[in-house]
Amino acid sequence: MDTGKKRHKKLAKVYSLPYTIPKTKCVVSAMTPSTAKAAIQVLAKSWAGGEPISCWFKVTESTLVAYFTEMQRTRAGPEPWMSICITDPKGVILGSSLIMELKSFPTSMENETDQLMTELYAKYKEKVGKEALEKREGKMVELCAMGLVDAAKGSGIAKHLLLGPLVTAAAQGYEWCVGQTTHDLSASVCEKVGMKWVASIKYDDFVYKAKDGTTKKVLEGIDARFTAELNKTRPKDKQLTTSASQFSVYEGNIKEMLAASHLY
Repeated sequence: MDTGKKRHKKLAKVYSLPYTIPKTKCVVSAMTPSTAKAAIQVLAKSWAGGEPISCWFKVTESTLVAYFTEMQRTRAGPEPWMSICITDPKGVILGSSLIMELKSFPTSMENETDQLMTELYAKYKEKVGKEALEKREGKMVELCAMGLVDAAKGSGIAKHLLLGPLVTAAAQGYEWCVGQTTHDLSASVCEKVGMKWVASIKYDDFVYKAKDGTTKKVLEGIDARFTAELNKTRPKDKQLTTSASQFSVYEGNIKEMLAASHLY
């Protein structure tokens, strides 16, 4: 067997949770009732401090904790959960992801974010097609949220916020993963593991339709402000480009993504 084939055979090991990320020695494990509270707090802090839509509407960390806790409680179902957390060698949680079976597409028009989500998934369904979606019924998971503490950013572990859940999703028989991204940084994580862009809504183009019949571009300017804030702390060679951030949906075949990342 030549060297290339030997190397590929070694890398093609089938992973299960928990697993250790070689370079950092951090551990990717399934979220449990005992770790959920701390993991969700990390997620909420990350969103309150750097997720564009949460920051734009000034959503508090405590509100996000309540939102994610309820999401995990009502949608995750019985254990084993697919949601994960990443801990350092001392057991400190550095990041977490919420991922669950995609049982239905959003249809609520109650508020700005509901309408935005509903419009995005309408575009997604139109692009993928009814026939393809019918074949995937019961086989799809949704990446609902992922977050990382500031100290761990740039360490190379961000992609495992998605790879970890895909490992356990594959073990439970799911075949497709769908996820929303709110800026180009989260989109790059999806792209690194092989997810493909399907549809987007530019923040400046989104028109919110209020119950009284009025309309308003409630997200106009969000991308420019978010990009400017991030660029204050980024080196010149890593500056972000305005208009790169938008609300997008990505998808990928789970088995193919794990194989490409040498985790399957």
